[in-house]
Amino acid sequence: MKYKVLLLSIALLSCFSALFYTLSIVASAGTGCGTNWMGDTTGDTDFSVSKNQNQGTTSGASSAATTASKPAVALGSTGTKAVQSAGIDSLTPSPASPQKPGTVIVWTAGATNPGTEPLLYDFLLRGPGTDGLLTDKTGWTARNSWTWNTTSADAGDNQVEVRIKYDSSTDAVASKTESFSVSSAAQDGSGAQDSSAATSSETAGSGVAESTNKATATVVDSTATTANAHPESKTSGSTDSKPRVAPDEKTKATSTSIDGVNMNMPDPIPKASAQNTAEMTQVPPSAATYAETAEPKVMEVDGKWTVRLEDAASSMDLILIQTGKSVSGWGNLEEKNTKLPLIATGSVSDNSINLDIKTVVGEYVNKVDKRFKIDLVKVDRVVSGSYEAYSGEDLSGKGKATASRI
Repeated sequence: MKYKVLLLSIALLSCFSALFYTLSIVASAGTGCGTNWMGDTTGDTDFSVSKNQNQGTTSGASSAATTASKPAVALGSTGTKAVQSAGIDSLTPSPASPQKPGTVIVWTAGATNPGTEPLLYDFLLRGPGTDGLLTDKTGWTARNSWTWNTTSADAGDNQVEVRIKYDSSTDAVASKTESFSVSSAAQDGSGAQDSSAATSSETAGSGVAESTNKATATVVDSTATTANAHPESKTSGSTDSKPRVAPDEKTKATSTSIDGVNMNMPDPIPKASAQNTAEMTQVPPSAATYAETAEPKVMEVDGKWTVRLEDAASSMDLILIQTGKSVSGWGNLEEKNTKLPLIATGSVSDNSINLDIKTVVGEYVNKVDKRFKIDLVKVDRVVSGSYEAYSGEDLSGKGKATASRI
């Protein structure tokens, strides 16, 4: 009986164990249902799924089309073309450096203007005549040249600068500088060459004369020796009473007259020719001779001037450049709060100035055509005279004019 109960207990225990094991397996299977095979991805933001990931090359074609619709631009380019500015190609003096003081030098600037707006030029000078300071010589002007009348104060190294700007601008867009030497040595070169040539000629002439003199003396000595070599041929008498002398001890004749066969020999002493005597008596020209041929002095008008037309209530600011008796220049006419550009030509004498002044007429400058004829005379320190004003070809007014240097 005991054995039966024991077996029954073991069987029940086995059943309970099997049931418990089964329930454990089921619970474990229920825990794994619906879990993620990649593990816990909570908070993972690097993982995304596109709704178009299975559309093949559709997105690539769209991107290519978008790229093709935009023009290609070179690396570093802004896509817009830079606007070119005016520049100065050359600044040329005529005549070239170096030159002596008093020479008139014309400076000409060559500029490139890619636009249509006119350019203005400004010439400046730095040198001994300006105490080393850069000095404005013309102001802004439409002319691309400047005439420089050098003086002894300009002797040395100088620098000329030109600047350009557009008519509507206030700042220069380009500049160029050239050096120029004013030296008195430039005028002495030819004189030194002439002096050297004259010295060489005189040396050569004296050498020829000296050679000729030596040759003449040699001939005379030889003739004298020959005449005395045979004393027995003389007709003066016997030679018995005369001492015998060896040929090498005989003295050479110094007399200009020789006894014997050759009775009269020419004087071996060279004499100055008539041509040499005339050259020696020439007198160099005096300073008075040069003074007689000097040109009369004329009035110096270089620089800036103000001319007032009294009856017209207007004035002119002019810059005049003088070349001998000729005058040229430019400036502005101030009339009724307006400024009109001017150009001037004329002549000058010892105490008077005659000017023909016109307004500059152009599409971009001015359309008012005016002309002025001005005759001025200098009395003491006052320069005054009269003027005539024309509008086109018609006389529009006349009156008194006065001028003063600025």
